Amino acid sequence: MTDPLPGIKLGILEQIDDAVVITDACLDPPGPRIVYVNPAFADMTGYATSELLGQTPRMLHGPDTDRDQLDRLRRALESGDECAGEVVNYRRDGRPFLLQWRISPIRENSGRITHFVAITRDVTSARKRERRHGELEALARVQGELATGGLDIDTVRQKVADLALSISGAESAVVEEPDGGEMVYRAVAGQAAAHLGTRVPIDHSLSGVCYRELQAIICEDTARDDRVATEPARAVGFRSGILIPLCHGYRCFGVIKVYSGTVNRFSSAERDLLQLASGMLAAALESAHTYRSERARREALVDALPIMIAYIDRDGCFREVNTACERWFGLPRKRLVGHALSAVLDEEGFAAIEPYMNAALRGETVHFQTQAVFRSGDQQYVEGDYTPDRDYRGRVRGFYAVVRDVTGLQTLYVDYLTKVGNRRQLEEKGAGLIESARRYGRPLSLIMMDVDHFKAVNDHHGHQAGDAVLRELGALLGHEARAADLLARWGGEEFAIVAPETTGADAATFAERIRARVEDQDFSAVGHVTMSFGVAELEGGDDDMDALHGRADEALYEAKRGGRNRVVTWHPTQLGQSEPTGTDR
Repeated sequence: MTDPLPGIKLGILEQIDDAVVITDACLDPPGPRIVYVNPAFADMTGYATSELLGQTPRMLHGPDTDRDQLDRLRRALESGDECAGEVVNYRRDGRPFLLQWRISPIRENSGRITHFVAITRDVTSARKRERRHGELEALARVQGELATGGLDIDTVRQKVADLALSISGAESAVVEEPDGGEMVYRAVAGQAAAHLGTRVPIDHSLSGVCYRELQAIICEDTARDDRVATEPARAVGFRSGILIPLCHGYRCFGVIKVYSGTVNRFSSAERDLLQLASGMLAAALESAHTYRSERARREALVDALPIMIAYIDRDGCFREVNTACERWFGLPRKRLVGHALSAVLDEEGFAAIEPYMNAALRGETVHFQTQAVFRSGDQQYVEGDYTPDRDYRGRVRGFYAVVRDVTGLQTLYVDYLTKVGNRRQLEEKGAGLIESARRYGRPLSLIMMDVDHFKAVNDHHGHQAGDAVLRELGALLGHEARAADLLARWGGEEFAIVAPETTGADAATFAERIRARVEDQDFSAVGHVTMSFGVAELEGGDDDMDALHGRADEALYEAKRGGRNRVVTWHPTQLGQSEPTGTDR
């Protein structure tokens, strides 16, 4: 082989891995002629050395060779500059590959360029790996972004449009969904931002073809594609683009379309990447559509229930309410949501439920029954459940409230927690027992009893432990009470017994027996507790439940003041003046 560069030894080029080609410096058509190739260049192209020598590099070009790159190369060679780039070439068997090159001029002593030497490399696999890595990064970004979008359908649509714009590098992106016989722009991004709500016919549009035939489409020029709805495309600046159906399972939700105002803007690589991402985008839309449908069904169901259902935040404000809340409070939803429960109930009504609210906000599940007084003056007996709502760290951020109106039901005579009678039963049935005792001149006594230091029980052991104590007390008192006695939970930690055919002295003995039983009881949740007792006997004349309760309550107060865990019997000459009568423990 004639030495193409006299005086320059080329033996080292025979040994290196990089492919080297040397041409002369003639730039007139058809271009520089190949005067030398090393074995690596022949192996890379599949041609024998003899087939390459005397030819121009044009023999390696083909349909996907970038003409702009070749023009740039020619200008660099004409100016005598070094240049580098990448371009698609073709092997002898017709297979394309991506050639990376760096070309330098070789000058003689006078500075005249005599040859060009090109160091080349097949970077097809490397670029595929880089592109795949970039695609995986893009898909990971899509997945991460969609995970932060929540399930609001409009938010998810916008996320889909934004992500499609980002990963395709397009000027505009839209999410189109079918509505009757039209495709509607439900979300827009980039330069399409001004075209939200645009409608195109399904039957005569590229979007309709993509949606109905479930096929990915690259449109190189809308002016030469008779499937395009020309006027809408011109109005939104759609000259070339990619359309991908958004399918998940057996359902197609619509089309993601990215587009540009210039022709031939997109390649198959961008189409493939968008098609890969479309599965995740469609899955996000499916979740959002399903959530919206399910939420609508749940809201319809919840609104149909005659039960007040609400979500209350840490500040005691309504955040969600159902229709029953509006009926109960006599206020529209907008007057409830964002407003505090204390502003809806009157002072007495709010005070009745405030301890249960506080317990729920401490993280306790609460079940209660109480009398609710509304600002209208209406009174209702209600039974409620408060369930705490926690964030991912376990912190309480609010609670769900489910409240039922039990006014007029028989269960109003039974305390929800202890299963003994409640105050309403005691007052109504107790009045009948008192009337009978007065009419026939028979003795009757009232025993009021209260758990000592019950607030400390709740504070130290929790509301649920306090409830457990009250339930066990209810069982103990129920066992001790006689069949004729009327036992009830008066309220909170206070109980009462109306004892017919019982004098004050006998009632004090009865109360002492209960006091001792309570003191000895080992309560499962807290250990030992004690109770204080106040006893009053029915007097003649116009004595009624209010008067009897007033005396028994005064005696109970005296028992508390005297040291607790004792029984005190009311006596007008002693209470508040000297040591209380009764058992002192």
